[in-house]
Amino acid sequence: MLPRVQDRVTGCRIGDGNLAGPYETPFGTVDTTTTVLGNDSVVYRVTLPAAFGGGLNQNQLTTLPGNGVRVRTAQGFTFGDEQPDFASFYREYKLGSRDEWLAKLAQIRAANNILESDECVWVAGEPPESGVTCEEHFGFPV
Repeated sequence: MLPRVQDRVTGCRIGDGNLAGPYETPFGTVDTTTTVLGNDSVVYRVTLPAAFGGGLNQNQLTTLPGNGVRVRTAQGFTFGDEQPDFASFYREYKLGSRDEWLAKLAQIRAANNILESDECVWVAGEPPESGVTCEEHFGFPV
């Protein structure tokens, strides 16, 4: 599944190692706060403006265990009523080259029985296909 995020943060406030500011989305601007917790954890929080009902939209914890892996979990909430809507879990690897990344991608795809037809598709919304190939998304053959 391809992430559909284009970071565009404006008017940032930085202090005590933390970062906060508005984030522009296709649906409007949301407020974000990034808080560093010690040497190995970061919390990213997204709240909605009053026009969208206010409240929490997403909470994300990133852990940096120090072994070249970044572990990220996220909890998402519906607009306005803050009901649990989704959860996600990611393991991200720091690799030294494109070839290492492609080998790791092939390993993860094989270990999880990812079908070629499921690679590089967007599954939220209609139609489910993104219309973008893996090569178009990454800028090189995968």
